[in-house]
Amino acid sequence: MVKVFLAPLSAGSLGKSVGTEMAPDEIMRVLSARFLNESGLGVQTQEAVIDMDPANLEASHEAIFEAVKGHSFRDPLFLLGGDHSVTYPSFRAFQERFPGSGLIVFDAHPDLQENFKPPSHEDYLRVLIEEGILAPERAVLVGVRSFSSQEKEFAESKKRQGMTVLDMKTLASDGLWDACDLIMEKARSWPRAYISIDVDVVDPSMAPGVAYPEPAGLTSRELLTVLHRLLKLPNIAAFDIVEAVPSKDVAGLTVSLAAKILHELLSYGR
Repeated sequence: MVKVFLAPLSAGSLGKSVGTEMAPDEIMRVLSARFLNESGLGVQTQEAVIDMDPANLEASHEAIFEAVKGHSFRDPLFLLGGDHSVTYPSFRAFQERFPGSGLIVFDAHPDLQENFKPPSHEDYLRVLIEEGILAPERAVLVGVRSFSSQEKEFAESKKRQGMTVLDMKTLASDGLWDACDLIMEKARSWPRAYISIDVDVVDPSMAPGVAYPEPAGLTSRELLTVLHRLLKLPNIAAFDIVEAVPSKDVAGLTVSLAAKILHELLSYGR
């Protein structure tokens, strides 16, 4: 029985991803109807709902921090958001448990806007770096295709310090296999790896139920191909899936994709 933490939060979205709080329940509902995954495994799950305070983002982040901090890590951490701000407290607790760990983020956006307080879904990654929780050389961004000028400037400065940004233009020209090789080469040197998946990394034709649909993204099969390859790493200890908005979905495509991704990830280490 594998525990899946649910963080039904939209308070970190600055009012722009309202509805993400409904995603964890919807994803688990769809997951419960699935049989074996593509590895031929069916994994039983146990839900652990983290109590969120929609009027107090700091309190909600603290609840996530404490839940992750208390996880045994006999199995990897599986966390369902919620908006992408949930990664801030989750990775902060993860880093306390496994110092020197790295973060691999799949996202259409870099989330490197100027520091808000508390961290939001638009700047959580910048805050992790600026607070020294995540070293730039242990940060990998995959699938980005929409930057603000502020984010571009910050990303360029951190690339000089070792941050890896594999944007969609790079993925299209260099190929997914080379990208996987690069990510895995970096990640093998970390004591532990954390993977965060914003479902808007996938093209909106396949994942329309997101707050910020960005054209020309990964296909769902391309994302799964990369994830299946990364699951060969021996040191992954945490995953989160964030930013699905069921109220904006079409025919349940995005929620179904999120459940599919989770279903594949649950086979890690088995």
